Order: sequence, then C-alpha cells, then structure tokens
Amino acid sequence: MPIIFFGTRGISWTVDSGEFHCPRCSEKVPYKLKSTRPWFTVYFIPLFPVGGSERHVECRECGGAFREDVLDYRAPKDSSQDYAAELYEELEAGKSIETIRRKLERLGMSPTRSEEMIDEMTRGKVWSCPECGFHYLYSVKPCPKCTTSK
Repeated sequence: MPIIFFGTRGISWTVDSGEFHCPRCSEKVPYKLKSTRPWFTVYFIPLFPVGGSERHVECRECGGAFREDVLDYRAPKDSSQDYAAELYEELEAGKSIETIRRKLERLGMSPTRSEEMIDEMTRGKVWSCPECGFHYLYSVKPCPKCTTSK
C-alpha cells in the first residue's frame, strides 16, 4: 500500500517595504509588508490555493509580525512640549477638551495632571456648548459636534 503525503502550507511574498515605528523595537526601522496564502500540497509540492491571503508587517530588525494597521501608528514626540503643541493643534482644529483629556488619560496620565496640562495649554480660554455640554477652545466656532454657536 503506497503512502501519500498531503497537507497545506503557507506561501508568502513581499508586497511592499519601507520604514515604520516598530512597537517592539520602539524606534523607526525597516519593514516588509507580506502576504501569505495557504496552498494544498502533495509530497510537499504546492498544487493549488485553498484559502484567501492574509497580510502582515514583518520588522526586519526584531523579526516581529504585526497587523497591517501598525503602519498607521505615529510615535509620540520625544519632548512633552512637542506633544503638548500637537494636542493644542487638535484643540484648534475643533477637538473637545474632553477628547484631549481622555487621550491623555489613556496614555497613563492621572486625571489631575491631565487637567493641569489642559489648563496650561488653554489658559482658561474655553467655552461650553449649551446644546451638547462639550468644552472647546474659545477660537472654535460653532460647536463641531452639534453646530451650535456660543
């Protein structure tokens, strides 16, 4: 009775390459965007694909594999002053004070410290929308959420 070896294996190919901020290396390093598709094999020879392809990002420094959306990640600036400037730009663009506060707290900042940082950035020049209750930088008109003017 003959023995037949069959199974599946993934075949990968490089779709794109470049540089990204690797979460494991914590710095900007080269990457390869790879696509992998499973193939049916007989005697270890791929005959036909048996499923859809999946894409992942491979760090060329540490070898880590990550979901493709890691390419959209922007590393925070080294200086907290630069980060505060970025947050202020978001406030000027119409983000609410509450959104910025939540963002700071998700990064691990205490509620007291996040409130102090927001006060330093806005210097108290904020207004509260009477319709939705969100707070905005004084220069933001009308309310981006409900379009009510102050």
